[in-house]
Amino acid sequence: MQVYTREVIKHSYLMPYLQAKILSAKKRNMPVTSLGQELYYPALNEILEWLIPHMGSKKVPVYITECGVSMPESNIIHPFEDSYRINYYQEVLETLIPHIQSEDVRGLFYWSLMDNFEWAEGYTAPFGLFHIDFITLERNPKQRVHIE
Repeated sequence: MQVYTREVIKHSYLMPYLQAKILSAKKRNMPVTSLGQELYYPALNEILEWLIPHMGSKKVPVYITECGVSMPESNIIHPFEDSYRINYYQEVLETLIPHIQSEDVRGLFYWSLMDNFEWAEGYTAPFGLFHIDFITLERNPKQRVHIE
């Protein structure tokens, strides 16, 4: 399973097949990531709360293979401080603890170890635990590396 955000939809007669349309986070005045996705902490918990009962009596191991948030890194004075992301990951981990203890949730893989090239955004969407200067290739840990 991969979790980043949620999508909110609204009934719409203008969409002939689905009769629904996506309400963007910006239109709903919600905080957004650098990709325009809603910064929505409960997404992982809501998916697990729905998924676990729908698996029936089968205890299928669950791995969250991608979970991450990309925010602009505009702090020139302290470029490796990212308290907004630390809050995100603390919320995600706290959400996951009860599921690890009661269901067969075996792991969460953070996206990503280092800032990387995103297919649609190039180098403008930093997800990494480590900042990479793509000119010098210098790598530096960001503040979120030290979540306790």
